[in-house]
Amino acid sequence: MFQSGGTIKKDKFRYTLKIEGEISQPDEIENIVVKELGGRSILIKDIGKAFFKNKIKQGDIRFNQATSIALLIYRESAGNTVQATEDTRQAFKELSQEFNDLDFFIISMEAELIVSSINSLTLSLIIGGLFAFIILLLFLQNFQGPIYGAVAIIISVVSTFVLMFGIKVNVNIMSLGGLVLGVGMFVDNSIIVIESIFRHRRKEDIITSVISGTKEVSGAIAASTLTTISIFLPVIYLYGITGKLFRDQALTVSFSLISSLIVAITLLPALAGFRSIFKTDFVDDIPGVKKGKWFQIPLKGLHFILLVPLKIIGYIIYFILGGIVAVFKTFLKYLLILLNFILKPVFRGFNRLYEIFDNFYHKILEKILNKKIIALYLGICIILLILGSFMLLKKELLPAPDSRKFEVKANTLPSYGFEETNRIAFRIEQKIKKLQGVDFIFTEAGAVSKFAARSEDFSVNSIHYIVKCTSPNIRPEVMTQARKIMNDEKKDLINFSVFLEKNALSQYLSVGEENFQIKIFYENIESGKQATKTIMDQLMDIEGLMDLKANTAEGKPLFVISFKQDLLNKLNITKQQVASFVTQAVRGDSAGVLRKIQKNYDIVVRIPVKGIIAMNRLLSLPIPIKGESYFLRDLIEFKELPSIKEINRESQERYFLISADTKAGQLDKIIQKTDRKLETIELPANTRYVFAGEEEERKKAFDSLNQAIILAIILVYMVMAAKFENVFQPLIIMFTVPMGIIGAFLFLLLSGNSLNIISGIGIMVLIGIGVNDAIVKVEYSNQLRKEGKEIREAVMTASRVRLRPILMTTFTTIFGLLPMALMTQTGSELQRPLAYVIIGGLFFTTFLTLIFVPVCYEILENLKHKRKK
Repeated sequence: MFQSGGTIKKDKFRYTLKIEGEISQPDEIENIVVKELGGRSILIKDIGKAFFKNKIKQGDIRFNQATSIALLIYRESAGNTVQATEDTRQAFKELSQEFNDLDFFIISMEAELIVSSINSLTLSLIIGGLFAFIILLLFLQNFQGPIYGAVAIIISVVSTFVLMFGIKVNVNIMSLGGLVLGVGMFVDNSIIVIESIFRHRRKEDIITSVISGTKEVSGAIAASTLTTISIFLPVIYLYGITGKLFRDQALTVSFSLISSLIVAITLLPALAGFRSIFKTDFVDDIPGVKKGKWFQIPLKGLHFILLVPLKIIGYIIYFILGGIVAVFKTFLKYLLILLNFILKPVFRGFNRLYEIFDNFYHKILEKILNKKIIALYLGICIILLILGSFMLLKKELLPAPDSRKFEVKANTLPSYGFEETNRIAFRIEQKIKKLQGVDFIFTEAGAVSKFAARSEDFSVNSIHYIVKCTSPNIRPEVMTQARKIMNDEKKDLINFSVFLEKNALSQYLSVGEENFQIKIFYENIESGKQATKTIMDQLMDIEGLMDLKANTAEGKPLFVISFKQDLLNKLNITKQQVASFVTQAVRGDSAGVLRKIQKNYDIVVRIPVKGIIAMNRLLSLPIPIKGESYFLRDLIEFKELPSIKEINRESQERYFLISADTKAGQLDKIIQKTDRKLETIELPANTRYVFAGEEEERKKAFDSLNQAIILAIILVYMVMAAKFENVFQPLIIMFTVPMGIIGAFLFLLLSGNSLNIISGIGIMVLIGIGVNDAIVKVEYSNQLRKEGKEIREAVMTASRVRLRPILMTTFTTIFGLLPMALMTQTGSELQRPLAYVIIGGLFFTTFLTLIFVPVCYEILENLKHKRKK
């Protein structure tokens, strides 16, 4: 013990009095007096013994079968995951140099997925911009236009980062994915403006062509940009998973499109007319400027003399810079000559193909305009293809991550203690480590630190492995072999599951390791168990379910102690006295702390038994009460009862959980099979079941997404109705939406992707950008109609004039997204479905728009014309 005894004064000084009574050795404990009896002191060593003993071990951690210490490191709430991870890695490097006998390994880190995804998206952004430049070069066949497009991309990206900083949007997977998504759309507005200026330049001077060309298309590109932005507004305010995931992406795309619109209608026209600024000759004798007087001549001479040194320096700098510029211009001139020489055959071939397509397209268009019933048949085919492809598509919440790691979780029989659990864990660990393709295996057996526990299933019977494979390609085979090993050990396990490593995204979405889950709600435990067994019997026959289990397993067996109350009353013994004795006998009482060499040891007083006391031994113990001694078995009764391992509740209603894993993309089919089988079963009274887990989250997410798509369509229609001041022409443009959906579904189907939240957002984006080509075409047709052209002439002229910019905007967007669709790095699977949807949808939208929009426009204008007559 330590205690302050106040202060004492000695001479002129005052001292603090400290009372010490600390014990540092077990021998000192044995010499403590317990009681005075018959004039003799009874010491602890007379009735017991004090000694050092390790606590009962409840858990173990191993790395490649070697005992290890595991650290779970969290970043601060306001910290950056990537930076915190890098700082931690640097700290481990320093520690490994300081402690040569220790080896440090990183088992898992969230930043790995983030860094890999960001690197992949950054590369996609650069390559996509380069592809867009090449497409512009092919169509415009000069370097001026593509350079303007490159300037638009650079300024839009820089402006977007500035706006992101202002509104506190971080650079992450989703926001950077928004930039990659927008890289092909950055130049769309610029393409239309450049093409319009170049077309007017054939018959007008530079300044007039710049003004006329920009004015002609500014309304159309503003409307198309607003329609695209209006798509992303609902995403920002979505609730649930969809809103959490795509808010940053929606903001990023909106910022970039606003920047690209401003650049297209301000900077690009200025650049196009840049040369005309320097055509005025500046001379000294400008009319209206007064000449100096005769008496100012000496001052001019002095002025000339003083400026001579500066002029000499200026001429030197001028010649140096002029030489550099001359060399650069010469180099650029011959480089352009070389490139033109190389590209001329390419341009000739491209022009020939374009001319063939142009003639073929307009012949087909004229035939369909003459026989509009063909368009109706095409429309029916599109609807049938949409329905067919939707039925064939796999549905899931998120695409499966392509990781090198997977996890295994298991629970041993409740009657096993930690020692037996650890032996089983070590045996399984040896078998998994021997599998070909395994890099390392990390094991948690028993009740490890609560902070390290990765789920609520935390006990001495729990086993958890993290297995890293040498490559993502071999990981599925290793998982299959690991599942076989666990099946071989099933006699010692009540359940197990093998699943992909839980990354940051899956934890953020709170999706469990098993994607198939059913909750059985009950009031009576036995009825709940019976309902769970009935459902489990039906699920056994369903092909595709793996690691099927229910959490109805019994927990540790219980010895329930009850008191012989009549006897306790006669002996005047309280229940608390008996309960305290039992607790002390089994668990022991804490009596303080022993400090030795900067270490603390808990002092525990207990009955001297080895290990966990047996029940018969416990019942034979005497209880000393008020000078009398009684056997415990005379005062109590006991019986052994089963226990429930866990009780789960949702909204204060108890439920059992059935869970299993399925192969990627098969969850929706298995849910349908299960639903059909469970419709015919009869469950006990006051029990019911619901599908939970990923299916529950998927339904919520798609409900939210459907609402957002409907709202987006309404907003797009409202923007176009305001632009055209017409309620019918926007309906023509909205007809492009089903054309895009058929392309999106077909591309997902052909590429083996599923319909998930990512591809659902892609469909939303497609609604916004798919109408842009139709807006430009209808806008120009209206302008020609105002100039007095007939309906057919206006339609055909608009089709010819707008064909090139429509193809340019389409292919820049498609090729801008192509790198994202082809990337294979870890984390790229989150953005890949988005790219497939937009590429496929835009491809079909463009080529079907070229046919359907003119047909619908002519039909509508003819009806209006007939009504006027």
